[in-house]
Parts: sequence; structure tokens; C-alpha cells
Amino acid sequence: AGTGIAPLRSLLMEREARRLAKVGNASFANTNGHNDSCISNNQQDEKDNILVFGSRKKSMDFYYESNWDELINNQSLRLVPAFSQDQKHKLYVQRALREADGGSGALIVHHILERNGAVYIAGGSKM
Repeated sequence: AGTGIAPLRSLLMEREARRLAKVGNASFANTNGHNDSCISNNQQDEKDNILVFGSRKKSMDFYYESNWDELINNQSLRLVPAFSQDQKHKLYVQRALREADGGSGALIVHHILERNGAVYIAGGSKM
């Protein structure tokens, strides 16, 4: 069996906690007149999280939805959902990724090659 989404949630929550700690340190440094230009660059890197979430039905399988919403509201996550059985024509993660950036399919390529991003995959062992 696969590990599911829980380990990715932990990873994203840890990245958010570290980002918020840096923001707090940057705010403190700004009040003391220190330059935080390198902290700002690191904050941008921390915000570059993309979660591709695929499952059958949003109403039954969208685990940790409130966590994802919070990260999206904090501009710390870009969510690419794919719920295969919620519409007439099935939507799988492959198509959702192709359509996520206007149809060019370059979202993950840009993330890896230009942003030095990483890709983590979780799912069932038969997928």
C-alpha cells in the first residue's frame, strides 16, 4: 500500500512553519534596522510549493482540505486538484498538470529546472 497524502502534509506544514519563523525574524530585523534581502529570497523559495492532489471524489477523498486552504490563503501553496469522478469526463492528474498553467504542461518542468524544485509522489501501490 502507498503512504498516501499524510507525509506530504507533514512536509508542507514543516516548510510553512520554517517560512513563518523566517518572516518573524525578518520583521524583528526590520525593526532593528537590519537588511533582510537574503531572507526575502529564501521566503520566496519556501512559498514555491505545488501540490497535485488526485482522487476520486472531492466530497469523500479530499483529505486535509482545510490545511490546503490555509496554505493557499497564506500564498504558500499552489494546489492542482484532480477528482476523477466529480464530472462527466474523468479528470486525472496528468491532464490537470497539463492544464494547470494554461495548457502548456510546463508547470512541473519550470518548477524543477528553473526553480530547482523537487517532486514528491504519494499514492497507492497499484497506481
